[in-house]
Amino acid sequence: MGPSGFSEVGRFLTLDPFARKRLAEADEALGYSVFDRLRDSEDDYSEATQIAFLVNSMASADRAEQEHGLVPDLCVGPSFGQKAAAAYVSSLPFPEVVRLTAELARCEHAYFAEEYQDAVTHTFVRTPQEKLTEILTELGERGEWYDYSGYLDDGFFMVSLREPELEWFKKAISQAAATPCTAWSRRCTRPRSRSCGAGPPRRSCPGTTSSTPSCPWSPTRTAPS
Repeated sequence: MGPSGFSEVGRFLTLDPFARKRLAEADEALGYSVFDRLRDSEDDYSEATQIAFLVNSMASADRAEQEHGLVPDLCVGPSFGQKAAAAYVSSLPFPEVVRLTAELARCEHAYFAEEYQDAVTHTFVRTPQEKLTEILTELGERGEWYDYSGYLDDGFFMVSLREPELEWFKKAISQAAATPCTAWSRRCTRPRSRSCGAGPPRRSCPGTTSSTPSCPWSPTRTAPS
């Protein structure tokens, strides 16, 4: 899922018959107009935007199947696409996936309204693991918090850290011949190693029992890279 606002998808939701059908189901499941909320949204990953992505993904799959006879043997959905995949293969009914998507979006928004105020995640490529380990070790020795948020391929990483350390970190990985891609703020991170520095305090999302709730991969806002 990439950032997509009303200007990109509003016309499709209005004119495409498959999208209109799925949109009506989503409206009924939530008790409000997703179209109206999407039109008023200013957040690339708002509740309405995430639901619109789900609706459009399902509508595209419906069209492929019903108009072109494309019935897949396998169905995959990385990241936000896992919700559409779950609905498409009937692991969960579509209305339940819509409600789940809305609840997860609300949970993430509420959580980051209070926690991880200064956390960012930086994505970069062409990074030797040994050089990155040295850089992160230096952060840890200074008592700074960091966390691997993603390992996407050889030399392709996502690392979360406190925003005041971002410029230092970007300079350090650039000197290690890395190529920075982008930095995201308010990333949802989960600590994976005791070698990481002490992290920001965590609080459970509403309705969960975990102190480190599992959140969607995609960020809510971007910071300059």
